[in-house]
Formats: sequence, structure tokens, C-alpha cells
Amino acid sequence: MAKIQFGNIVADARNAVGGVVYSRNTWGAYIRQKVSPVQPRSPRQQEMRANLTELSKRWGTVLTEEQREGWRQFASAFPIVDVFGNTVALTGIAAYQRVNRVRALLGLPPLDDPPPNMDVLAPDSAQLLITWEGEPAGLRLKVAFTPSPTPTNHRLVIWATKGMSPGRAFVSSELRLVAVAPANQSSPFDFTAFYLDRLGLPSVGQKVFVEVRLVNATNGAQSRGLRAFAIVPAPE
Repeated sequence: MAKIQFGNIVADARNAVGGVVYSRNTWGAYIRQKVSPVQPRSPRQQEMRANLTELSKRWGTVLTEEQREGWRQFASAFPIVDVFGNTVALTGIAAYQRVNRVRALLGLPPLDDPPPNMDVLAPDSAQLLITWEGEPAGLRLKVAFTPSPTPTNHRLVIWATKGMSPGRAFVSSELRLVAVAPANQSSPFDFTAFYLDRLGLPSVGQKVFVEVRLVNATNGAQSRGLRAFAIVPAPE
């Protein structure tokens, strides 16, 4: 379903309808033909789908009506911001799933009672470092960040792209979750093994983007993301 914001006629639109995708980038709104890719059934994708199914079952069979009502009130008290920048209140089950899907990424059990708040700290800075180290030299990918170490109850989460043309700038759809750092992680965080396992080895001269976020493990709240990029250098 496309999401449209009306002005005098139409001020903005998002998502897809009738085979047409409405979106926006740095240069403004655009429309393109919808392409439905083949659904890959990777272990990660299957895991996330299974988690969503399990949360839906828990909502109806494990939670009490009092707990479900608590999540409805939580959803009203902590609305989200949609693609237009508008404040939108989720349903109770959507809020329950939203919080607990993030906790699942951290390897944490679901919260059946809503958290008291959605407080979260955000990274102050992020820098991607790509170097060749070791003997023989191997590619290393690290993120330098502040504050360091990560704040109490917070985890550093890294999203990244595969190696891309150095001319690319618009990469939101290419970002993939590659790593969740341990608690109390100090800067820099070496996520090489996670990146190679998820996205493979980028080539010399390609550009790699990262988006760094902090997640509050207590309530499942995610911070805003900071992006950085680097070009893969040639081995020295």
C-alpha cells in the first residue's frame, strides 16, 4: 500500500501501489516501477520471520489481557515517527513486536510487560576504518566511535553495505545488519569477521558504507544512525 501525504493536491507519497513505487532521495520525490525480487530464504531471514511468528503467538496465548492493555497504552504513550515526519501511534501488538524484535537481535528474551520508557543514548561520532593488517596482509574493517566504551545497558549495532561503486551516494536500501558488539565495547570495534560472513570481501577501490546505532538493551529502543564510508585501499 502506498502512503500519500496530501497538500493542495498531493504533497508527498511513499511505498507502492498498482506496480508503482513512490519514494524520495536527496534530490526530491521520485516514482519508479515496482520490481518484486525473488525472496531469498537465508538463515537470518528465516530466523527473523520465525521470531515475528513466535511473538504473534505469544501475544495471543501467553500475554494476559492486562498485559495486552499495557502494551496498547504503551503504544499511545510512545508513538513513532513515520516517513513523512508525522507522529503515529502503533497498535499494541505492533509495539510489542517492535520492542521485542530489537531485543531478539541482541539475543535477549522477550518482554511481556512494556518497559517504563523508550530512553536511548545516541552515538556522537562514527568513522569507518579499512586497512590491511597482519602477515600476510588481510583486510580489516573497524568502526571508531564515541562515546567509548558504549554506555551502560547499551549495545553498538553496525549496519553496512557490500562493496559498491565509489560514485554511489544513496544506499539506504543496501544497508544490512552485520554485527552487534558486546556490552561495554570500546572503540574501535573490529567487525571484519561479521562483515565477511554476511557480505563477502569488497574489492580494492570499492566504497563501503556503515550506519552505527546504539540500542538500549533494557527497552529495545534504537538511536538515530550515524553514517560513514571509506574506500577499500590497495594493500601496501
